Amino acid sequence: MKFISLDPSIHNIGWAHFDSSATTMQQAWKGGTIRVNEPNIQRVCSECVSQLQLLQLKFDFLITEMPTFFSSERGQIAARNNYTIDLAAISFYVAGFYKMRPNRHIPVTAITWKGNVTKEVTARRFYRALGKVVTGGNRMGLSITE
Repeated sequence: MKFISLDPSIHNIGWAHFDSSATTMQQAWKGGTIRVNEPNIQRVCSECVSQLQLLQLKFDFLITEMPTFFSSERGQIAARNNYTIDLAAISFYVAGFYKMRPNRHIPVTAITWKGNVTKEVTARRFYRALGKVVTGGNRMGLSITE
């Protein structure tokens, strides 16, 4: 089976692809960031799909982070600016584009899959558990090798 996971954002959409038929962990995992510099959510969604198509990845399941409202000051600002709705739009636009049936699109809240820790802590956990850490990748100096 093949899975693709998206962590939606307005400008940087994280993705990870897992192929269970690969013979090594290094071959099984691919990942990266889709960088989008568009002024509105419709263009962000369209550009996300365009860049995903360029990757030519096959997948059976789509896992997306489903945005959640947080009552903190930061969460209230995000809600006021429609960020929460926009992030959901990205996830479900991609699911619709690829015609994912409901049992093949798995929206998961961040609290469900990572708990209440920062992205940096989550990334370190993944890299420790799943594979080689390479310098020169994202802002933390980590990257999944392809």
